[in-house]
Amino acid sequence: AIRYGMSAIRSVGDGVVRAIMDERAANGPFKDMRDYMSRMSGKEANKRCVESFIMAGAFDCFGANRKQMMTAFTDIADAVNAEKKKNATGQMSLIDFMGEEDQEQFNIDFPNVPEFSKDILLSGEKQMLGLYVSGHPLDDYRDILDAKTDITTAEFILDEETEMAEAEDGKQYTLGGIIDEVKHIITRRGENMATLQVEDLYGVVEVVVYSRTYEKYRGLIEEGNSIIISGRAQVSDRDCRFIASDIYSMNEIVYRQRSENMELWVCFDNMEDFTKHSSAMTDILKEHKGYSPVFVQLLEENQWKKLVTTVDLDSGVERALKLEYGTDKVLVRDKNPQ
Repeated sequence: AIRYGMSAIRSVGDGVVRAIMDERAANGPFKDMRDYMSRMSGKEANKRCVESFIMAGAFDCFGANRKQMMTAFTDIADAVNAEKKKNATGQMSLIDFMGEEDQEQFNIDFPNVPEFSKDILLSGEKQMLGLYVSGHPLDDYRDILDAKTDITTAEFILDEETEMAEAEDGKQYTLGGIIDEVKHIITRRGENMATLQVEDLYGVVEVVVYSRTYEKYRGLIEEGNSIIISGRAQVSDRDCRFIASDIYSMNEIVYRQRSENMELWVCFDNMEDFTKHSSAMTDILKEHKGYSPVFVQLLEENQWKKLVTTVDLDSGVERALKLEYGTDKVLVRDKNPQ
């Protein structure tokens, strides 16, 4: 298996690693988090180091989830320190006279809390390791990346032998990824622009956002945002960059796709009934604009037609129409049921 060196974890230096290895060699593997903290107390293993190990996933083998360990480790540290002071003064307690099995009931229990969300877990791994281990923030967007993009960061990597990249200089592409870093710049003309480090499932590429594009999409230019970028490649024998012309929110694309696959149906008895109510219905629909198509069903004539208007189904339009025409006359359905 491929292992990640402990000294490369944030806030974990060579001294900590050496102390862990020496303790493990002398007294065997660590049994649990309390055993680790007790045996490593005073040996380079400070609070920040423990937090790094937890969020990097190094303590996953102890059985508790990362949120439980992050919640409980300060109490464990306090208990370990209290026990250390007691031993230093030669004091003994009732627990000292118990066997090892009986002492286990006095161990600090981990709180009954669910694991961190996937976003927090991945963010912790990225901060501590510099990379994602248990997944990737873009995993949920793979279908969109496949459908909406035509290039990846891998195609911007210069080949060491040919000093060429697969991306063609000046060609228009669409790239998707997550903003890993933003550097805001003020030009000599006093205009705002930015350079972004955008990461996808394959690597990282620098994206340049010039002033006009920056002003248009500045609300999306934030670290952690998942985006789709249209623009052109800038390739030379020294480096490769991507020049952005349009930027779209990945979440907005997901929402739009989901909305476009949902339909709103409003039923009327016949054309006369529809004509009578069409003006009022149009007013309601205009107040709830979105991406979901609207259909009208004429029950007696067994006819239907699609309206030009599209609506936001999360805006309360369904409820408004049901109050106006009755719950049995309004239906929301999936266009592509599984």
